[in-house]
Amino acid sequence: MALCSIGTKVNLVKSGSQKEEIKFITSIPSLGAVPESLDTTCLTDSMRTSVQGVQQLEDLTFEAIYDTAEFKKVWALNGTAVEIEVAFNDGLTVTIKGQMAVVLGGVEVNDTYKYSFTITPSEAITVNVAE
Repeated sequence: MALCSIGTKVNLVKSGSQKEEIKFITSIPSLGAVPESLDTTCLTDSMRTSVQGVQQLEDLTFEAIYDTAEFKKVWALNGTAVEIEVAFNDGLTVTIKGQMAVVLGGVEVNDTYKYSFTITPSEAITVNVAE
């Protein structure tokens, strides 16, 4: 059955298991990567064959509505190593460790301020499936 995104949270994992929610998130990136395909085709093969290689995990960009207090909290982490947890409303969690970069978004007429933060992963993503 389908699961609505309402209630999904993005948390900053602090020392130990202490977590602090990053509020007003509007967009979460795809969390994972497809392994590169390594060619194993021989001259005797009638079609290309391959095996999976390493995963190439791209930078992960989260978008949020600007709120002064939330932006200050996230901006203070700009350029630092962080651990972020995405918590789905069914109990599944995805943990990402890496460097954070924060960007204040552009604005135009009849718009709200936004910002984004990007995590450049330093380790493999951890997925914890709810029991």
